[in-house]
Amino acid sequence: MKRLALILFAALCFTTGVSAQTLPTKGSFGTEVQFNPFDQNGQTFKLDGLKFRYFVTDKDVLRLKLGFNLDHSSFKNEYTDEYDEQEYNAALYKYSIGDFKLDAGYERHFNVAKRVSIYVGGSVGFTRHFASTKFEETSNRSHNDFMGEITNGAILPGSGEINVDIENMLPAVNDRAYWGFNAAVFTGLDFYVYKGLYVGTELGIGFHTNKLSKMTYEGMNENTRYHEFTTDDVTNTQLKTYIEPVLRLGWTF
Repeated sequence: MKRLALILFAALCFTTGVSAQTLPTKGSFGTEVQFNPFDQNGQTFKLDGLKFRYFVTDKDVLRLKLGFNLDHSSFKNEYTDEYDEQEYNAALYKYSIGDFKLDAGYERHFNVAKRVSIYVGGSVGFTRHFASTKFEETSNRSHNDFMGEITNGAILPGSGEINVDIENMLPAVNDRAYWGFNAAVFTGLDFYVYKGLYVGTELGIGFHTNKLSKMTYEGMNENTRYHEFTTDDVTNTQLKTYIEPVLRLGWTF
């Protein structure tokens, strides 16, 4: 974070001796990357998304934001049998989680200096959260191995003891897939470093509601095939507002 601040400060110092550049005008098109340099559940400098802009007038701007992330990981859960301490079991979990977010919005710009523009606006959109798990269990004594797969649900590490029950693995899920609706209002600042190149930041207050996707479980060992699915229809609404700081680097042409 300190290094990023020094880079931005050096860029500002460098541009003090460069002639002022023209701010975007009607018909300009812009693209930028957005990232969040602050801690997010142990992750820092997470790419927050791509944004595209079109200047309908000198001050009225339409925007489209694409957000995405994907995580493929695995972990092993080792334990001994409840009734036979000499029987060693190991379950390998391979999970995939990710998000795709699409938001469309509007910005109203106010040119406060030759290089600086501030804006306010709003956006609406949707989020699709993906989650799935594949797992295999092996035993050093029974040799009754099994494998299974959960759709629309992930079993992640670090959430306590995992209940290994080949007849019903769904209670072990701690990250479910969902569809979500997003709405936000925001304000931001653009500083044009050189011609169309700019850096900036944005603060937003958002609302989110989501509907959980139904999960299915398919498992199989040497003798039996297991199948289970959820029938719940759950909708969660986050009424609590939050502030999400974002740093931005873009180009307008």
